[in-house]
Amino acid sequence: MSIPSLLGQIIFFNHHRGFGRIRCDEIDETVFVHFSAIEGESRVLVPHELVRFDYQENPKGPRATRVQRLSQRLRGNILQLKRGKGQVSALPGGQRFDFEIEDLIGGKEDETSPGVAVEFSPFDAHTAKELVIVDPRAPLAQFSALPNWQAQLQRLEGQLLPETWGPMGYSSQTVLGVYLHRTFARLKEENKIERGRTDQGQAIAVFNTGLLAQDHQAVVAVMKVNEQPYKVKGKNHLPRPKWEFAGFVGENHPLLQHLEHPPSPPYYHEQPDALVYDPTRPIEVAWSDLLTDKEQTSMGVEVLDRALRASERRAKLDFGRVVPGYYAGEVRLFLPIALSHQAPPSLVAVLNRIPHRYEVIDIISRSEAYPLARQIGPIHSTWLSPGPSSSVPNRQLQKS
Repeated sequence: MSIPSLLGQIIFFNHHRGFGRIRCDEIDETVFVHFSAIEGESRVLVPHELVRFDYQENPKGPRATRVQRLSQRLRGNILQLKRGKGQVSALPGGQRFDFEIEDLIGGKEDETSPGVAVEFSPFDAHTAKELVIVDPRAPLAQFSALPNWQAQLQRLEGQLLPETWGPMGYSSQTVLGVYLHRTFARLKEENKIERGRTDQGQAIAVFNTGLLAQDHQAVVAVMKVNEQPYKVKGKNHLPRPKWEFAGFVGENHPLLQHLEHPPSPPYYHEQPDALVYDPTRPIEVAWSDLLTDKEQTSMGVEVLDRALRASERRAKLDFGRVVPGYYAGEVRLFLPIALSHQAPPSLVAVLNRIPHRYEVIDIISRSEAYPLARQIGPIHSTWLSPGPSSSVPNRQLQKS
């Protein structure tokens, strides 16, 4: 295969609409580039990067063809976003890189969520730069079209064993919807999306949701081949999902009889003791590293530390209050924090287990903690709920 003849530099690239322009010393005017002309898996470009390309003349000016990127770029998924910082897991292999929100090109923290696909430049072994969201959809929505998704969720909720699956605090999302998206992402990491054919020869893809129906059958999500055209205004550069969601069935449904491997649920931990709080281990916290200066002032570090220590003392006598959760790709422990003796827990300390002790790596609201804890299994702790009371305004912290 011949090498494209011209060397150029990207002036700009609209990641939402999938086009941009190239500057080249050998051509007097800038060259239009469309995402469909970019060779390789990635279909996005970043300003200032170098590319090789051929071009064609057309009535509107030169247009790039056979665009090849020269800079090293990695792909991965965002693991977490918090206080202007984030972490991304590279594919394949899962190597983790830290990044600053200011290095996210064309995106904002409140418009981005864990699980979305990104491309980035490795600045060093631990830091990512020039991140671009290549697909803003959650992994399940990238894999499968989701027609009538909300109606499907409501129907499923009525078939499950009784559990709290409603709205998450002040968010419009439901716990059940978030659970299924995150469960699919985990199953995809574990290569547990099974494929097969029905009696009629129709191709299907399925995954075990990790949920139980009222008859105690495991609930399996079924998808069929997507034959619908993919048309979303301003997003036509996104690939059309190969599959289309067809419904939820029990594990003994005839549709699943011809699968080579029955779908298995997600698995989050290798050591069972990671799920249980050890009251003999002390808890360490560096508030200056954990909170920004503004947060330290508004929240009142002394008040927060006093509340944490009171919660730690109670947990030593009632360690079942500390529950496991799946936080940023790892199993962590969630310690409830009540800001006064009369109030219920409103904040949650995320504990990371290290030799002989725990360290607090984040403070989150109760509503944030609930879906993370639900990833591991049904929640039996009465203090943990997804309701709006989980959010605590800064002014309440100051008064406490």
